[in-house]
Amino acid sequence: MKVEAIRSKDGGVYSVKDQGEYDLWSTAYISSVQAAEMRVFNYSIGQAPSGLAGINADRLDTNLNVANNLVDEEMTVYGLAIMLQRFNRARTAALIGSVLYTLTLADMIRIEEGTLFSFYSGGEKPFAEGLVTWFPEGGGIYGTSVVNNAEVLDNGVPTPASARAWRHEIKVRRLEKLWGAFTFPHGALALVMGATGSEGCKVRLLGIRSRGVQ
Repeated sequence: MKVEAIRSKDGGVYSVKDQGEYDLWSTAYISSVQAAEMRVFNYSIGQAPSGLAGINADRLDTNLNVANNLVDEEMTVYGLAIMLQRFNRARTAALIGSVLYTLTLADMIRIEEGTLFSFYSGGEKPFAEGLVTWFPEGGGIYGTSVVNNAEVLDNGVPTPASARAWRHEIKVRRLEKLWGAFTFPHGALALVMGATGSEGCKVRLLGIRSRGVQ
């Protein structure tokens, strides 16, 4: 982290900002029957997450304080990572704490074959676009298990070095609109989770954020 400040001789602070690698993330919850576009970074903490009704988003869903923009911050984005959540528990009021869905290889293949992701900043032209697997998550659980033939899956090799880094950084300026979109060109994915489950797709922007400090 880098901190910049202008101070007077009496110790008063006129201007302070900190700069550091503070990732920004947002999650979309994709159901088996989802066919319409789903967006991320379009809701903030306390609002309903994309794909979930009647639920207030917390910091596990997103760390965005205002939907679609950074308000009093700027961010230089140098990479993008998409995490396919391995374990998803229903969070609707009727099913809270039940219906645990575990990501399977079959569903991961369906997501790869049928999902397009696009990232936008400041306009309607995408700055990044491609298959979900083109944006490895750069982390995750790694290992093997023989219990119930459980599968441990990741979107790419689970190491930070595998995250997608760009040669040309994207500057997201203060109050500039940003969002990401999952689209399904071939229609609903027909995931084997069934109608009661949903697959969490967490999009993470990697970069340097400049934030004001009180």
